[in-house]
Amino acid sequence: MTSLKLFIDPERAAFVDARARLIILRAVNCGGLSKQPPFLPVALTEPVTQEALRAQYEVLLGALTRHGFNAVRLPFMWEAVEPERGVYDLEHLARMELFCDVASAHGVRVILDCHQDIYSRALGGSGAPGWSLPEQDRAAHTPPRRHWFMAYMADDRVARAFDEFWANREGRLDAFEQMWRVVLERLGAHEAVVGFELLNEPGWGSGSPHDFEHTVWLPFCERFAGELLEREESLIFFYGVPGVHALEPWRHERFPTHERMCFAPHFYDPALLVWPAAQLAMTSPARALERLAALSRESGLPLFVGEFGCSSSGPCARQWLAQMLAQMEHHGISGALWEASLGESLWNHEDLNLLEPDASARALLSTHLRPFVRALSGRLEFARWEGCTFEVMWWSAGEQTEIFLCGPTTTPGDWELVADEAQESWDEGRRVLGVRAPAGEPVLLTWRSPREREG
Repeated sequence: MTSLKLFIDPERAAFVDARARLIILRAVNCGGLSKQPPFLPVALTEPVTQEALRAQYEVLLGALTRHGFNAVRLPFMWEAVEPERGVYDLEHLARMELFCDVASAHGVRVILDCHQDIYSRALGGSGAPGWSLPEQDRAAHTPPRRHWFMAYMADDRVARAFDEFWANREGRLDAFEQMWRVVLERLGAHEAVVGFELLNEPGWGSGSPHDFEHTVWLPFCERFAGELLEREESLIFFYGVPGVHALEPWRHERFPTHERMCFAPHFYDPALLVWPAAQLAMTSPARALERLAALSRESGLPLFVGEFGCSSSGPCARQWLAQMLAQMEHHGISGALWEASLGESLWNHEDLNLLEPDASARALLSTHLRPFVRALSGRLEFARWEGCTFEVMWWSAGEQTEIFLCGPTTTPGDWELVADEAQESWDEGRRVLGVRAPAGEPVLLTWRSPREREG
């Protein structure tokens, strides 16, 4: 199998692989179910055996690859890795490693995301272990709440937890850093793991998000991510920012100074996220992604939208998601949908899972099922997905270009290829067409979906 490790091409502000092919990560977060015990993206009954877990991972990753996903942002909880201070759950790390093993077998890249929401489960969120809370809040037990994110502004306990964490009270930040060293010692060299995100949507405590980002978060990322990048020379740092910036993620003027990093903001439409029954989205994916693409070009950093998505129940959901995907394809932007878990995933009443508990697709996932160029060897002339027809043309650089074709009945011969001396290969399991042509040759591919052929 081709190496899954990635590199940064600053001239193109893009991900490339060891064969200098431009790589687009069409990823998904796995997932909301990981925020609760047993902190896995699949639902299992006790006891959790490695054999049963592997079978569930096979089902989950098999379903995702059939729908075109070639990468996973894998949330893991500090609480799961270090339930007691200084005591690391080696069994949980083995379960994470097993997920990476199965992902590698499916050709799926993994980005490790240390996840949190309003700091801890004790405060109604997820992430940090109870022992890392301020002493007066360690016995807290907060029931689920729908608009949980308001706690960043309205819950003094959340502000206090982050204030003491970033101040390294009782060595809590030191403990967090050591936890990351333990995780990467186990998983950093894994063939499927391409990068890491230090902390999902970091909370800013009692100050302002802007001041926090510039005086606390950026220096922390420069120092600690720099240390981890020196230790793990094959990894990329995915730079995420406070969740409040998900409304306008393009408003950034400074980034950490690392060569092996990308910008990984989140982007949600507030109406579709908070009021799924909304009749109209508040944001334009076209304008937002155009600004993000410009920021990527100016900074020389690849762009990876670490989270985006909406509820399947929203009347505007499919239209907004289709626009989002089309613009990401237009600008060559990678990203990860939120979310896919194998089981009931209703953390804090959220209903964003793209899969049913039996791994069948929910309605919104059909919008995501669209062809795209996932690995490009050469220079892209155009890629168009209009109606039921997909056309792509590129000038070959001599290596194999990979294209996901989403029809469940696609077989060799269902596409038209115009190229001199081109070699084709078809991966039925992943629905990927490989095309290798001599360097400098133009290649034109036309594919029509089953709906058009049947019509």
